[in-house]
Amino acid sequence: MNNLKKFSTEADYSAATLNYPAVSWVTATDNVHFDKTAPVVVNDKVMMAWHSPSDEPSGKDIVLWNGGASIEPELLFVSLTLNDVDVMNIASQAGTLNNYSTPDTDYLAKYELIDDSAITDIFSGDLGGGWGSDAGSVDFLIPSQVTEIQNLPQNVLNVVVEAATPPTISVEWSDFVGDIYVPDNAVSVYQTAWSDASSSIYPISEYQGNLPV
Repeated sequence: MNNLKKFSTEADYSAATLNYPAVSWVTATDNVHFDKTAPVVVNDKVMMAWHSPSDEPSGKDIVLWNGGASIEPELLFVSLTLNDVDVMNIASQAGTLNNYSTPDTDYLAKYELIDDSAITDIFSGDLGGGWGSDAGSVDFLIPSQVTEIQNLPQNVLNVVVEAATPPTISVEWSDFVGDIYVPDNAVSVYQTAWSDASSSIYPISEYQGNLPV
């Protein structure tokens, strides 16, 4: 019986958590919906993950994007969260959360871009837990709607790309030391398209980092 539900409106039905396979009756429209399986959720956000070491001092700055042009976040992002906390209103124009970090903590930043077709220079430089020699490595996820990669964080370790078709790239993979993870059935396609990084391309199913894939 938990798979049979009655809803007053279509909005109530759309917002509900269902047990699949599900049969739902919407009384306002007298519509019956049969959902055999849960809908596939398509990620639409760029993500960046890193770990703050246990021996790191508290209160280090967190750099979320390259703010060299002092761009207001409202001109770059529809939404911006860090560990699911909205930080749009506290991130400075320079892209920094001042005195924010805590030792021995995993961080996950999620960016919903206004222009989501390209990874631009707002993601260049050292990001995450600090600049230069203070910056640890980050893992970076590129969602499937991105068709062009113009830049990557300088301190990136692993890159996860969700698109089945390889985006065009204008970065030198030799500048990075980590691995690239792509859809399992597209590994050979990526190895051909990104031949200079072919030895570092692996299926997403083998990724074991902090990104939620």
